[in-house]
Amino acid sequence: MEDDLALENTRNDFKQATVPIWYGEMRGDGHGSGPFDGIPATIAWLRWHLGGETERKDMFIGEGQFYFNRGIWISHSKNWENYKDPF
Repeated sequence: MEDDLALENTRNDFKQATVPIWYGEMRGDGHGSGPFDGIPATIAWLRWHLGGETERKDMFIGEGQFYFNRGIWISHSKNWENYKDPF
């Protein structure tokens, strides 16, 4: 991911965000491989936010970041302190 042209802008956008935000970097992947290699994260995110599976929250944010902060993943999140799941 270090050679990806979009990485610097992504990190700057993250730093400036004032709303709840999460993004994951995948070690060894480039800009074009994200949509394919990132499918597990995409599905889990949609199941949390659209499917009401609130237990998936721990996969992304908080102390655990169980799944998406190990292996090839480097997780970044902030501003979730006051977030309320709508379910």
